[in-house]
Parts: sequence; C-alpha cells; structure tokens
Amino acid sequence: MFDKEENFLNRELSWLKFNERVLNEANDLSKPLLERLKFIIITSSNLDEFFMIRVAGLKQQVESKINKKDDTGLNAVEQLKLIDHSVRALVRKQYFFLKKIIDCMQDENIYFCNVESLSIADRQWLDDYFYNTIYPLLTPFAIHSSHLEVPNQGKGNIFIFLEDIITSYCAYLFSGYHIKEVVVFRITRNADILIDGEGAEDLLVEVEKSLNQRKRGEAVRLEISRTSKKFLKDFLLAVFKIATRDVYEITGLIDVSCLLKVVDFPGYEHLRYKPFMPQIPIELKDEENLFGVIREKDILLHHPYESFLPVVDFIRQASVDPKVLSIKQTLYRVSGNSSIVRALAEAAENGKQVTVVIEVRARFDEENNILWARRLEEAGCHVIYGVVGLKVHGKMALVTRQEGGHIRRYIHMGTGNYNDMTARLYCDMSFFTANKQIGIDASHFFDMLLGNNYDLSLWEKLVVAPLDLRARLKELIEREIEFAEAGKGGHIIAKMNSLLDKDIILKLYEASCKGVKIELIVRGICSLRPGIEGVSQNITVRSIVGRFLEHHRIIYFANGDMPNIYLSSADWMKRNLSERVELLFPIEDQEITLRVKAILEIMLKDNRKAYIMKSDGNYRLSDRRGRAINSQEELCREAEIRSGLLFGIE
Repeated sequence: MFDKEENFLNRELSWLKFNERVLNEANDLSKPLLERLKFIIITSSNLDEFFMIRVAGLKQQVESKINKKDDTGLNAVEQLKLIDHSVRALVRKQYFFLKKIIDCMQDENIYFCNVESLSIADRQWLDDYFYNTIYPLLTPFAIHSSHLEVPNQGKGNIFIFLEDIITSYCAYLFSGYHIKEVVVFRITRNADILIDGEGAEDLLVEVEKSLNQRKRGEAVRLEISRTSKKFLKDFLLAVFKIATRDVYEITGLIDVSCLLKVVDFPGYEHLRYKPFMPQIPIELKDEENLFGVIREKDILLHHPYESFLPVVDFIRQASVDPKVLSIKQTLYRVSGNSSIVRALAEAAENGKQVTVVIEVRARFDEENNILWARRLEEAGCHVIYGVVGLKVHGKMALVTRQEGGHIRRYIHMGTGNYNDMTARLYCDMSFFTANKQIGIDASHFFDMLLGNNYDLSLWEKLVVAPLDLRARLKELIEREIEFAEAGKGGHIIAKMNSLLDKDIILKLYEASCKGVKIELIVRGICSLRPGIEGVSQNITVRSIVGRFLEHHRIIYFANGDMPNIYLSSADWMKRNLSERVELLFPIEDQEITLRVKAILEIMLKDNRKAYIMKSDGNYRLSDRRGRAINSQEELCREAEIRSGLLFGIE
C-alpha cells in the first residue's frame, strides 16, 4: 500500500539539502563572523567527502553497467544528473556567501590580497620569502592550498594565498619559457576503499594496503579556476581521464578548507563564539570514586553541554583501581591524542585483563585506529579488529570489579564515539549503570564480538544489530499502533542523524495511518516524506543545525501512560540495522526518563535553528513567532543549572 516510488525521497538529494542547511548558517548575520566562515569550510569539506564516496559509487555503477534503481525509481545516471544540478547551485551559493564574508572581514582589518596589490615594501619581503622558503619546497607533483600572512605594516592582517604566490612567480620556476596561461586546479578522487574483510588473514594489513587505493583512486571531480584557455582544460581532462560534466569552474579560492587557518588565527575573539565550558554535574564534581556513584544510581551525561571527562575518568580510575579485574571496550573513532586509549594501555600494564574491539575500517579514521591498535597490543591488551563482514559501531565499556565476595559489572554506553575531542562539538549522550541484568547482557555482547555466543534468548535488556534491532524497533512501533487503535494516543518521538531504512519507513507510514503521532528530528538524510494525506499525515520531520553537531540517537515511545526512552548508536539506515554491530539500550530510571523527554521537547520547540521538512522534501525555517527558543542555547543553560553554576554553587 505504501511501497510506492512517490512516497520516498532520494538519498543523495536529501543529503545535499542537508549540506545546504549547513551552508545557510554562513549567512546567519547573528553569528560571529569567523564562525560564519567556519560553516563555509564545513560545507566544502562535506561536499568533498560526498564526491569521494557517494558520487564515486554512482559512477562505478554506471561504468559497471549496473542499472540498479533506488526507492524513488532513479538509476545511477539519473541520480548523477540531478546531483550535478543541485551541486552547481550549492557551489554558486557557497561562493556568494564567501564573498560577503570576506567583504565584511575588511571592516575588521583582515584582508585577502593578490601579489600585484602589495606595496613595494611588502613585495620586497615576499620576494625574499618566496626565494628562500617557498621555492626550495616546490615539487612538480602537488601543491596544497594554504595561505601566507604578510608582515603587519599597520594595515591589519593581510593574507595571500599560496596558489596566488606561485602563480605570480611561475616565470622564475620555468626560466627560459614563455608562459601563456596559468591555471589552478584541484582533483577529488574516489576514496571508497574496498576491504576484503572475510578473505584477509590479517585485517590490519589488508586495511593498510587498501589505504593506498585512495591516493590512486579515479578522479571524480575537477575544480579549476575560471580560464578562457580551452587547451588547458582539455589537457587536464585527458590527464585525469575525467569527463567535461565533472568539471567545476571556480571564480575564487579553489580549496576553501585552507581558510580554517584564518578562522583559528590568534586574536579576533570578538569574531568567534564566546567559549563554552562543558559542565560537570554536581553529583560528579571532584568525585574520585565513580564506581560508588554509579553503584547508587544510573548517571546520564549530555555532551557537549556536560563534560566528557567523567567518561575518561571511568576508564582512568578502572586502570589503577586494585579491585578492577578487567576492562572490555569498543572503539570506533578516537582522537589523535586519546586519553582513553592511554588509560586502557596503562590498565594492561597494571595487570588488568583488557580487551579492546577496535574498528579499523572506520572511514577516514583507518590510519589513526591502526596506530592506536598497535600501541594497545604493545601494552598487552587483547585487540580484536572488528567482526568479519560487519563494522562494530556500538559504543560500550564494561568494567568488572571484585567487591567483597562477588563480582560487580559497571557499564558505560553512549550514542557517540569515545573521542574526547569531538565530544566538545557533538551532541551525544553517555549513560552509566551498574544494573545487574544490563551487566549480564554486556558480557553477552562482548562474547558475541569474540565469536563465542549469538544466543539472543540470553539477552533481556540490550538490543543488538544486526541480530534483532530492526525487529525490535518494528515491535515497539507496532505497540504504539495498538495503543492508538485502542484510543490511548500512540506517540513516537525519534531523533537521529539519518532515516533511510525502507522497512522502518513503511512501518512508520502504517503507524501514521493508524493514528500514531510521530515527531522525527533528523539532522541529515531523510527518505521519508512527511505530511502526505493517506500515508504520512501524522508525521513531522525537522532538522536542527546549529553551533554543535546534532549526533545523538534518542527514541521515545509513549507506551500508554508509561513512557519508554531508548538510546542507541544506530541511525535508521540499512547499513546500521543490517550491516553493523549496533546497540539499543533502555533508560529505566524515572528521573532520567523525564529529563530526556524534556530535552526532546526543547528540541521540538526550537524556532531559531530548526528546519521543517515539507512533503516535497524541501525545508523551511520553523515558525519564529513567540518566544525565541534556540535548543542548543537552552541546553547550555540547563547544564549550567545541573552543575550548580547558575546558583553560585562552586
């Protein structure tokens, strides 16, 4: 009944609309100027990855003559045409916003100049810098876009892009030649590396070999500075074996990512957000025995509003606690200078039994994860490199502690990664518990990862993909349908990054038609179409894009008058529900349940950073009438209240 092409939205076009929402933040005049510039950079970085993975994948389908259609009935050729149209419009908008920002920066004495506009004194300095510093480093292979700051001559800060300097000094590089034309270009390559996890005897070695594929991947996009010389474009097209339709002529800076150095340039604090300090809840402040606190009650942390430090301390305290016998933990993406990994290594060195399941196939973090995996092995940890055929994306740490005459398990689970750097920017939730049954399930989870136990009958609290997560979600949706049909008002609120799984979408359509109220908060891709009469009239979809990256996965089921809250590592995508190891876990503490529900309600009331999806897949800003509510700002204040800061308790 609902399985019709017109009831779904294309994944790639939905993602591009998300990136446009990110770009729109650059045109928010209420934002500090350098923060607006940062959103230009984020948009550009997102688009690079989109071409490296998604566009590259579609091109491979075309080359392999695979005529596979998506849920909307589009094949790869048709999708690429629509992508091209959307991307070109997005890039035009991006450079329009960038020019506006650069013009505004002049009012702050920040200037971007070309070589010809420099004064004689500045040009003399640049001559010396080029001959003594830049020229010795040049090679005929690759020049990375960057910037150079010319010494301050009382005019503010003047920036010149390295590509402009090299262009101006080309005659020196090619002495004896007459240079007809100079063009700056940038190539994006296929970065979707293929790893034969099932056939590889050593997955670590296989991943390292595969990483070299990225350097030699086929070109999928050529960005080139606008030029009237057709022979130059034709030459580059031939060299990189790329089609004319994959060329993007740029008027302005080719690689916007280099502007991050300007965003981080010392000074100009008034052009950035006022620093926000993640808070520590009162019950955890100066707490040297986290296990005692967790033993008494479950703990929820809301990042980045609340600090990630207690998560680090959980592992750090376990590493030196003489009562701790073992630590088991999953790692998907960790920071380059990971405090958690160092604590795990220290735990092994202290004689604890440490088992780490580290996913070395986490895209674009492979090299970092390989480095940490080897260091953990050197420290004596038992390191497992994922699961054959599946990525391990679930987030769990299990600490086993000898207390008196018995063993007690302490568990941390979360919606985000064990990464103390991104935890300052990503909105996620951390949950600590000493619940006996969750502890038993946690042991079963690690047994499963080690290939020892797949018996779902042993599990009572935790739900795991790919074994039973999709089925459990459908059961919970079905339960809300039963409440709605009984006149008890079925209600679902679900927050996630992406919604793509067809089975789940069809179940949501069924629930909508049976009277269940469904409120979805989906940051990025959403293939579901809301507000279609007879299909999804009871479904709303909103996306929040703000200072922090919305990353948590939270699900609320009204369950009559007995609300259930679940947190998860999984988005509602086929890859998460069928091709990854993911976790869904319940919040059973009444106080925490009410708190999470209140957080969701704040997000649903956001009328400053929320976009509402229309049934055609386009988005509009939420209605701004009434009291201004920026959910992220509201949650910052809530964290300060919970820490005692707003009450003067320090």
